[in-house]
Amino acid sequence: KDHPKPGVCPLRHPPTFGPCVEFCSKDSDCTDKKKCCSNGCGHECMAPYIGEK
Repeated sequence: KDHPKPGVCPLRHPPTFGPCVEFCSKDSDCTDKKKCCSNGCGHECMAPYIGEK
């Protein structure tokens, strides 16, 4: 099923803009533990940030 994977998308400091392409639409589109995250324009699979908030 399409359950969100654990962790959160990494914050981008300073805010940067990745390619304006939709590489994914949900976490299950991504391999391993990666999550589907906004890159500032489109969406791409990124390793999640897991830890203290």
